[in-house]
Amino acid sequence: MKFRYGYREFLPKKLNVTFLKVILFLIFNLSYFCVFAQLKTQKQRFITSNQKALSMLDNIELAYPFSFVVIGDPEA
Repeated sequence: MKFRYGYREFLPKKLNVTFLKVILFLIFNLSYFCVFAQLKTQKQRFITSNQKALSMLDNIELAYPFSFVVIGDPEA
């Protein structure tokens, strides 16, 4: 005597496939929204850090108005 009481005997095959599709769809959507929210917070942090850096540069320019920084090859 074999015990064959699994989830497949209680659900028809078509319903089982659609149920798995719905579960996979929900998992992918949740992971997408988690990644999107994380990217949004990182973008906000990046914007605030850029604003801090720009305000520091403005303060430096106000303190030393005749100084300048050369970026790149000085002999070019």
